[in-house]
Formats: sequence, C-alpha cells, structure tokens
Amino acid sequence: MKKKKIPIVRILGVEYELLFVEGMGLGEESTTGGIVEDNTKTPKIVIDSSQSGAVQRETLLHELLHASDRASCGGKQLPEKVIDRLARMLYAIGRDNLSTMLWVFGGEDE
Repeated sequence: MKKKKIPIVRILGVEYELLFVEGMGLGEESTTGGIVEDNTKTPKIVIDSSQSGAVQRETLLHELLHASDRASCGGKQLPEKVIDRLARMLYAIGRDNLSTMLWVFGGEDE
C-alpha cells in the first residue's frame, strides 16, 4: 500500500489527518474513503488514491460532511444517503462555480 500524507484538516474543533492511500482496505469492496479512529490522538480521513482526481475530491467532501455531522449532531447522525446527496450537490456547485465558492469562503476580495 502506497501512502501519501497530507496536512491536518480542522472540522468544528476536531483535527483530522488526511491520508491518500492506494488500495485502502477498509473492509468494504466499494469504499473510496472513510474515517478511521484508532488508538492514536488524531482521527484520520482516508481517501483511495487509486481513484480519479474527481472521485477523490468528491469522496473527501463526503468524508468532511460525515466529520462535520459527527461533531455537530450530538447523537443521531444523518443517513448515508443524505451525506451522499449533499456531497454530490456541493461538489458539483463548487466544481462549476469555483470563483463564487472562493468568494463565499473568503478567498477573493469583493
């Protein structure tokens, strides 16, 4: 397994290490990403690097939504189908409207 370590992402006060790993092996045949909480201090968001760039980006957004949901829900989490739908919609909006998204998140001056 080839691993590429990427920096930490902070989501609602929780830090996640981003790892891009070829052939993830998280136990599900169709998994392209997931959140791993092991005995280490920092949980990990793992993305299958053998996927196309677009799939990796959408999968990362999907996992960021899961992490946000976990940190903010206080109990019951959103169903997987809802996370899937949100990730696809937000990815498409961001991909097709990058300059608008940069403005929304403060990356460009008004």
